[in-house]
Amino acid sequence: MSLYPYYTDPVFNFIMTHQLPLIHDEDISVRNYLNKYFNNLCNSLEKTIETPYDQSVYFIEAGCHETLKTKLPYIKTICSKIVSVFDLYNAGYHAEVTATVDKILNLLLPYLAVKPITKLNLQSDINTQGDILFWYRMRSGKQEKRTDLFHVPWSKRSKIGPGRYSIAGQPCLYLSSMLQVAWYEMDMPKEATYCLFIQDKNNICKVLDFTTPMYPGEFVMKMIGQYNGAWQILNGVLQPPDEDYKKYNIEKPKYYTIEEINKRIINYMMTFPLIAACSVAVNNKYQNFVEEYVFSQQVLLWVMRQKGIDGIAYRTSSKVKNAKRWNAYDIVLPADDLPIVNSDNKKYDFSPKLKKIFYLSDTIYINIADNIKKWKEQRNIIKSFADKLEITATHETYFEPYGEMISICRTFLLMFDSLANGKYESSQNIMQTLDTLNKFVKMIIQNKDNLLVKAEQKITQEININVLSTDNSNSHSDNNEGFSENTRILLKHYRQIMDCFTDKIEPVISQLTAYDNIAQMDSMPERIDKVQFQNIDDSQNQDGE
Repeated sequence: MSLYPYYTDPVFNFIMTHQLPLIHDEDISVRNYLNKYFNNLCNSLEKTIETPYDQSVYFIEAGCHETLKTKLPYIKTICSKIVSVFDLYNAGYHAEVTATVDKILNLLLPYLAVKPITKLNLQSDINTQGDILFWYRMRSGKQEKRTDLFHVPWSKRSKIGPGRYSIAGQPCLYLSSMLQVAWYEMDMPKEATYCLFIQDKNNICKVLDFTTPMYPGEFVMKMIGQYNGAWQILNGVLQPPDEDYKKYNIEKPKYYTIEEINKRIINYMMTFPLIAACSVAVNNKYQNFVEEYVFSQQVLLWVMRQKGIDGIAYRTSSKVKNAKRWNAYDIVLPADDLPIVNSDNKKYDFSPKLKKIFYLSDTIYINIADNIKKWKEQRNIIKSFADKLEITATHETYFEPYGEMISICRTFLLMFDSLANGKYESSQNIMQTLDTLNKFVKMIIQNKDNLLVKAEQKITQEININVLSTDNSNSHSDNNEGFSENTRILLKHYRQIMDCFTDKIEPVISQLTAYDNIAQMDSMPERIDKVQFQNIDDSQNQDGE
């Protein structure tokens, strides 16, 4: 095992080059796409591990390299069986689909991570406050009761459509570790209601953890750190004594053994095809049949047949770039203990199991338009800048990039007014436009020095043209001095405009480009107290009412 050249390690490079979610063209079926993807994946992995082990090349330990060679046939088998699930599904052999999925998951069971949801906190400041760990549940529109934020009741199951981990008609409780991600998963509604969920400490909820492969770089760097720690221990490198950790407020690292590190890498490689097949981005989710959901739905059905696994934790597969920006995750928990009828022949609307696990906060309503309107002052700054720049561009020498800056401001104002008035069909289109504007703004600012040089050259060129057209030598001298003063005035004004664009315009556009932050809203409670949370049985509109 080599300490430094991790960037040359073929296995780590293999992991880094396979990013999720998978994105396919609309003109190719998911089945054919996965078949091609898995063929390339297996061929690439085979070439990777065929490289003779050399400590100057590999960062992973030799035993891990050898184990990977023995696991390659199993990985190929898993990939082949995943593709066969689509063939069986398309042929209508649903019993065979179930049997094949069972074989895949049972083969992978020793490599799957099953964790309590309280152990999924990937980034401590995402969904914690003090000693409270919480999750978000969101629904579009204005909801009055906290029961409206639980899973869809059994009596209204006809409203449940298919989803990535949802079967039509099967109630599931979806939670997110971050409000913005919950909003993205809801297709960024103009208005929505959310509440917070906390787990009852006496009721453990365990899920399949599908979160790791969505951030391969994070996994690789963690394994590198663990290998380094194990290497230092094995070679007797001194670690700071315990009192130094306390003195400098340093968290004492928790190192795995070499065997534990190797096991985590093998687990990653073995389960990657399964998680990849569940992480194909959807091209059109608003249709009756979504092929991208076929395999992940079968995995959920498998979970529902298991004892000791309550759901799945996963990262978003949204195509929206900002949705993947945070180290956040979603949880899906099927209400698989419904329908139930009690001794009074009264049907339960909500899962008794899930009701015992969670307490809910009061509902919190958010409205994107209302929050955008709070930016009115910033909007007026941009409008005033654009109005004045249009006058300047008309009456003074026209410089680059006056036209681009005016266009950016006017487009921004259109997007802002669309958001403030709620007059738009697609939040994703708005986001993409704002993101493009932000990139153009940063390009202009990064090229300020070059643009200034061009402005000076343009003025000099115009001066030379005017000087050459003047026959009188005395007049030539006077004009030259006059043009020099005009040059200074124009360049000073140009710098003022560029500085204003940098200092006042860019921050507003940059902040609103990430306008998902507005979904955080002012309504997010500054302090969360456990007494705010109630069991759903304590809420209004109890079961059967």
